[in-house]
Amino acid sequence: MKHLFKNSLIVILLFGTTIWISSCKKEVEEVITPRTPEVFTQNVSGIGLTTASVEGSVSIDGGAEVTVRGVCWSTSENPTTADRKTSDGAGLGNFVSSLTELMPYTTYYVCAYAINSAGISYGNQLAFTTNQVITAPVVFNHDLTYGSVSDIDGNVYKTIQIGTQLWMAENLKTTKFNDGIPIPIVTGNLEWEHLSTPGYCWYNNDEATYKGTYGALYNWYAVKTDKLCPKGWHAPSNDEWNTLITYLGGEVAAAVKVMETGNTHWFRTIAGATNESGFTGLPGGSRSSFDDFKGFVSLGYFGHWWTTTDYTPPFDALVTQLPSMNDNTGQMDFEAGFAAKKIGGASVRCVKD
Repeated sequence: MKHLFKNSLIVILLFGTTIWISSCKKEVEEVITPRTPEVFTQNVSGIGLTTASVEGSVSIDGGAEVTVRGVCWSTSENPTTADRKTSDGAGLGNFVSSLTELMPYTTYYVCAYAINSAGISYGNQLAFTTNQVITAPVVFNHDLTYGSVSDIDGNVYKTIQIGTQLWMAENLKTTKFNDGIPIPIVTGNLEWEHLSTPGYCWYNNDEATYKGTYGALYNWYAVKTDKLCPKGWHAPSNDEWNTLITYLGGEVAAAVKVMETGNTHWFRTIAGATNESGFTGLPGGSRSSFDDFKGFVSLGYFGHWWTTTDYTPPFDALVTQLPSMNDNTGQMDFEAGFAAKKIGGASVRCVKD
């Protein structure tokens, strides 16, 4: 039989020798060191012009009470509590933070955070963009009802519903991409024709005279970034231009319905032009890189608008032209699908996503 002795003296007789052994069991108490909480950024909802709601969750307190939790946000990535923040209670569980006084048409980055005695933890980062300013429809003439949309430069454009598509009724004139990055302005012909990156210019390099009416001329590389139009809008593909033309009755009928009336801007107009669609096609000309026509051409005679459709990589893409002479009938058309050099300059119209 075995006996256990705790905190006792044991006597053992071994070969006539007496040995005293003191046995003592020491109790050890474990000390737990708190760590920072675990927090998650779950969802962004209710996005408006200047407000949004962000859901967060504290799942583990780290062994110490969570005393503060909330959301921090900034227009730069990886926001911290040194930026703007909310305070939404304490403890574990889900919470909702209301973000206010945001700027319209601006991208924000958000992180949930939680604080205990060990320090602060941040959740995963989410991004969202506040709504852009789109006014209620306004009547500009007797027959057509226009809305409006603004770009990142603050330019305001009329918009018009044509069939299932919502189009800008003016040419684009932004000098920045919709993420705020400036588009390089290129004035010299030699520099322009050697571009393989985005660029823009004003007709005859004269912003004061041509910007307000005709907008800017962009190369195809600027269009293909998908960041040229306001957020929620995009430069149309060749198929989207053909959807517009088909809805308006085909190339001949469409030409009549999209051309601005009168001779204020057009040196020659199509007989019977009505602009009944509200598209208000203008003869903004283009910037040519052909040796025989290098520079700015066709103002007052033709409108050229880029599509996003590649044609013969890496040289050409497709444009839409007004008016276009129909070789079979001799009639003036509104026609998509013309091949143009990507290094050329043309106008841009945007269509709603």
